[in-house]
Amino acid sequence: MSPIRTCIACRERAEQGSLIRLVRVGDRIVDATEPRLAGRGAYLHRDCFDLALARHAFRRTFGPGAVVEGLFSGGESHEVEASPAAR
Repeated sequence: MSPIRTCIACRERAEQGSLIRLVRVGDRIVDATEPRLAGRGAYLHRDCFDLALARHAFRRTFGPGAVVEGLFSGGESHEVEASPAAR
């Protein structure tokens, strides 16, 4: 049985193998599924990328200042901004 993980966008639980593992490396958020990178990871359904952006899930998980580069949005880059309270 595969471990159960929670998607950072929709908050649904699913088997680890059905989710993408993301890790912050420097100022970038990268797909760390293969090869498995060390560090704090978060899990995301492939279909939940836009929802994660809308809900600020990347900022909540990895902190401000990170850049999400072309994971699932056709190669676009999205900067994870600081929360309004932190400005």
